[in-house]
Amino acid sequence: MINYYKKDNKLILSYYPEQGQEDWIVKALQERGKASIKKTFTFKPTDIFQWPSINDEDENFSFDKYDTQFVIGELEGSYYKIRKGILLSDYDIYLDRNLQITKEIFVADHDISVFGSLASLIREDIYIGGEHDKAIPEKAFNRILSNFPNTYEKKLYAKARITAILRDYLDTTIDGEMQYQQYMNKKIPLKGSNLQKLFKEWELEKYTTILQRLEQMLHNEKVYSEKNWQEELIQILLLLYPKYIAVFREVPIELPGSGRRYLDYLLLDSNGHADIVKSYHADHRSCDADHLG
Repeated sequence: MINYYKKDNKLILSYYPEQGQEDWIVKALQERGKASIKKTFTFKPTDIFQWPSINDEDENFSFDKYDTQFVIGELEGSYYKIRKGILLSDYDIYLDRNLQITKEIFVADHDISVFGSLASLIREDIYIGGEHDKAIPEKAFNRILSNFPNTYEKKLYAKARITAILRDYLDTTIDGEMQYQQYMNKKIPLKGSNLQKLFKEWELEKYTTILQRLEQMLHNEKVYSEKNWQEELIQILLLLYPKYIAVFREVPIELPGSGRRYLDYLLLDSNGHADIVKSYHADHRSCDADHLG
């Protein structure tokens, strides 16, 4: 269990090990000279905080002999500075002194290091909140935290990836990709956001994803049946042209002198117009669309 406290201009991490592993951290510090917690924090013996005496009346502190407390930051001006080596090996981190310190600030689901993830994108010291000219505002930082994937989201993403493979072989496959997309649509916060910028970003993501999917299909063309290929292209058409409100497959038509024929697909748009989609297979698979008024 981990708790965080502010005391004597210091930011303190209090760590209580799981039952049955109470002495592991002491052994690690003695034998290896360092100990890592939650795949996020790395401490040395010199980081141990001077524990208060038994007469200290601060109720924030536990006096259990296994409750080890470390200094993770010290106040410098209006920021708690977390020096390099504790969270990041190459950069210091500065947290606004008024920032509410919670476990979510440092560790995301499944022991993902928040600042370790940021460091893969940022090549400088990181400031959170406060008045520094390069600080990430607290509201923006909270948005970053909310976008770290949780366990449920990871399961949905895995199902979506598996669906893309299984649908080539089984007709009864549940649409895991749709479940994942619906969840992500609900997760994206709209309140207080720049909607125009948000939807531009979504549009870019949509076209990038479509391009990647087409490249994947062309690279693995031989594993697709004709039916699967057609269905994949129809899904892409619906994304590119959201005006279509209904899709009909193998629509029968009567041609004079030729009898009954079947259209591969018929797409109906919101204005009542219909487009015919026909596919053919030569050296590669493709499709064409004809418009009916």
